[in-house]
Amino acid sequence: MHPLEHVLYLSVPFLFLVIPANPYPVTLATTYFLLSPAASHSGFDRFVVAGSRTVAGGDRFHTLHHRYFECNYGTALIPLDKWLGTFHDGSDAATEMVKERRRRLAAR
Repeated sequence: MHPLEHVLYLSVPFLFLVIPANPYPVTLATTYFLLSPAASHSGFDRFVVAGSRTVAGGDRFHTLHHRYFECNYGTALIPLDKWLGTFHDGSDAATEMVKERRRRLAAR
């Protein structure tokens, strides 16, 4: 992330200085913002908890960003990557699109 993104992301709990709230949601929001990136940066979509039982882990969208880097910059909920042509859905065609973009950038 860009340093400005870090400042904006980690300053969200400070909104509660302006918006009066019970300490519980403030603590919950702060904990969520600090711990939630761990799952999406783990590189795993699902975690095995017992035998064949699994729970959702990180998201494939962000894992593909770390694998190919030139795609999936935002989040899956906001379609900016689709609008800007940087969306990767995990398909072979999308992988070829990313590779072609890399070739074009390297040829400059």
